[in-house]
Amino acid sequence: MKSELAIYLRLAPEFGGTRFGPFQGIEVVLGSDAGRCDITLAEALGVLPVHVRILRQPDLSLIIAPVERTATVFLWRASARRPTQLEVATAIRPGDAFALVTEQGPRFIVELDTLPEQAAGGSGAFGSKARKRLSGKALADEGKRQALTQVLTTKIGAEVQRAFTFIKTGTFLQPRYLFVGLMLIAGFAWGGGMSCKATKWKKNYGTTSVRLENCNKSLEFAQTMEGSEKATFTQLAARITDSVGLGQALEDEIVQKAVLEQLTAIRSADFGWLLDPKRPEAAAFATWRQEIVQDEGLDAGFAKAVVWAGVESALGHREWGRKEDSLQADVCTRGVGRLTYRQALHLGLSVQPDALVTGDLGGLASNVARRDELLLGTVRAAGGSALPEGFESDVAPFSRGQRGCLFVLGDDDRTRVARVIRTMGDHLGPDASLVPPPESPYGITSRLAKFFAADLPDADFRQRDIDLDFAHAPTGTVLMGLGTRGEWVLRETARTLARSILLPCKVTLEGGQDRQEAEKVVGPLPDAIPCLVLDYRMTHGW
Repeated sequence: MKSELAIYLRLAPEFGGTRFGPFQGIEVVLGSDAGRCDITLAEALGVLPVHVRILRQPDLSLIIAPVERTATVFLWRASARRPTQLEVATAIRPGDAFALVTEQGPRFIVELDTLPEQAAGGSGAFGSKARKRLSGKALADEGKRQALTQVLTTKIGAEVQRAFTFIKTGTFLQPRYLFVGLMLIAGFAWGGGMSCKATKWKKNYGTTSVRLENCNKSLEFAQTMEGSEKATFTQLAARITDSVGLGQALEDEIVQKAVLEQLTAIRSADFGWLLDPKRPEAAAFATWRQEIVQDEGLDAGFAKAVVWAGVESALGHREWGRKEDSLQADVCTRGVGRLTYRQALHLGLSVQPDALVTGDLGGLASNVARRDELLLGTVRAAGGSALPEGFESDVAPFSRGQRGCLFVLGDDDRTRVARVIRTMGDHLGPDASLVPPPESPYGITSRLAKFFAADLPDADFRQRDIDLDFAHAPTGTVLMGLGTRGEWVLRETARTLARSILLPCKVTLEGGQDRQEAEKVVGPLPDAIPCLVLDYRMTHGW
């Protein structure tokens, strides 16, 4: 019966516990060359084409042999807590384990076990029973088994506790320091397909179902990352947003640093309303997003970014919001784009004055002097001098506390999505002034910066003599030349870019089973792998 024993390799439980085998030959080969190896790992991890061999002797003793001195292999004896690095062929026993390149990598436990019933028996590999198994179905089954050995398996230390596995003509990938616990076999039916599920991401991340085509895209992405430790932020941003232009724009070191800071700032915020298409805020955002990205007057990369300009974690009243403006004053914003009065006015929109109020909101109706004082302050901050004659006003309270927006009644373009988009086309479109062409490296960031710079008191883009030109220098350089005003514009620009990168990932990983419903609100979602890579790099540094 000894002849019917075969070698199996099982991943340690913390890496998913998947068992590979049986391997009936005299050796099992691991390396990066799929044509020569039984189990294939990514070359980018430092794995040699043929890295290590496990040899089975006639007496069933086992030997593990690095192919050369540069083929790093770490061996754990069955009872050992620490590994030793191998330099020569070494005898091993079932229960011993090993890892390639780094001791933190996926650990394979060596097993010697009987063959499955259908594989046992016969006179060797070419016995009569073996010949009977050389059917079309048997070959197909073997092909599937070979594909199984090329599974993508990864781990993120304490961040992700369980590994998920993608199966189907993929490759086995283990990033050196990013051990993304992503892919455990969710279901594998030989006559059907399979499904991929992304793992729980931190405390508040649920599971998500990813379509088969997205699995293939994820594998392709992982293969081109050259190891997660080499993945740049610009690569991840471009992959997540599906915008090469955004990746180029983030080569601006000043902007990139600001975006990374904003990613950290908004990472723990609750944007759960994006997951519920039935909520009014989500429905309004879905309309806003759809009309912007479909507008032919805006560059596609810029449209994908600016759509996130008004997204907040707690929207309160869906038409109204608040923010700190470029003068460091708390002001009201209006419309799904969250434009301030001054910003909208300087972009050429027809708007009504408003003012942020706190305390006794109802008392403003009788306190005309206070009402006029608040509204006139907004008008003067935007370069005006008087309120409309005979105007009427109202107050829009926020959902919590004694706070709201006092506003003049009348038509306000900020509530009209089509009007806002047309104005964006005039000032931020392909032929807009003061910004470079959309295809330039800073085409996206310069337009976002101009959009927010409209809130600056001296940046009235209705005028021609504006001393603010983004067309001839990197966006970050221009903004740093404006002092504190430029810092505010940079922060708002970076916050929008951070939202455009992080929030689709949050929806991907928190959105549950119904990806199609989530995409009705936020548009095409990124794959889970780059999102998990992003989270890991945000935690452990770039």
